Amino acid sequence: MHLELAARLREHDPGAREAHAAYLNSALARDEAKVNGYDEAILLTQDGYVAEASAEHVFIVRGGALVTPTTQEDNLEGITRRVICELVRNEMGREVVERRVSRTELYTADEAFLCGTGAEVTRWSKWTGARSATAGPARSRRSFKASS
Repeated sequence: MHLELAARLREHDPGAREAHAAYLNSALARDEAKVNGYDEAILLTQDGYVAEASAEHVFIVRGGALVTPTTQEDNLEGITRRVICELVRNEMGREVVERRVSRTELYTADEAFLCGTGAEVTRWSKWTGARSATAGPARSRRSFKASS
């Protein structure tokens, strides 16, 4: 999957986080990414941090820890996101860090993937013209297990 950093910012409106306004903004960002030759868009917060993709949550692996933006970063809470965090913590015994994620970290991550109920778990291999993390969830599982 090839990702583009969206020109649009995630709308910061606590009332719209679960309403149709957030979906419209996401749909427009995804459409723009497709017009530019990408599969998906990553939206940033008003402060310039990673919010989420248009319909998925963003995960990166840095130094053996799974890192994802907090649900306070203008993204929707998701069942798939919560389950992945719980599995990594409880079944794999690995650290899960929920914090602000800078866009630079998308370039420097050891591994990266997206997740969503409809999208499932999807790795990405390139974004906005640059190679990104080289592995997705399948490799993440092996590398997490190998280092535990």
